[in-house]
Amino acid sequence: MEQYQIQGENQQVSSFELGWLCGVIESEGNFSIYKWTRRKTINYQPWMGIMNTDKMMIEKASELLKRLKIAYYIGKPRKLPKRKFCYQIRISGYKRIKRLLDLIGNLLITKRDRAIILKKFVEKRLNLKKQNGCWSNTHFDQEDESLFQQLRKLNQRGDPRDHQEDSSKEDEGMVRAV
Repeated sequence: MEQYQIQGENQQVSSFELGWLCGVIESEGNFSIYKWTRRKTINYQPWMGIMNTDKMMIEKASELLKRLKIAYYIGKPRKLPKRKFCYQIRISGYKRIKRLLDLIGNLLITKRDRAIILKKFVEKRLNLKKQNGCWSNTHFDQEDESLFQQLRKLNQRGDPRDHQEDSSKEDEGMVRAV
């Protein structure tokens, strides 16, 4: 089985484990750009997350992220009335997200479009010259807003293709399986 050697470390992640992580991200993951305004300045922050009620799934995903040397945050379990506890992993930061997307981006299928947009945003930001040791938020521009809007549209509920203005009539003959 193929092994991925991570920067000379002894900790290896098999291609099977990397595929498993991709499957979890495909089904339970999300890709987002968080937008907020502070002191009349618009800011954007990229992040990825995995949410699920299966604690073992979250623990395994966090173990793999740790072995891949990708820092993450574990959210405090939340419980809604009449529901199970929900566990969350959040990955934020340009370099962390780029590193993860470099590893899994080509393996994704159903969320590849989201990964491409998020990676484009992250790489654009990383390519900016640093000012005073950090990326200045004064460099956010219309392209950043466009990528934010594209990702936001893809993250709407339902199939993103259903939100296209030019919906084809190919599916009219389809029968809904029960």
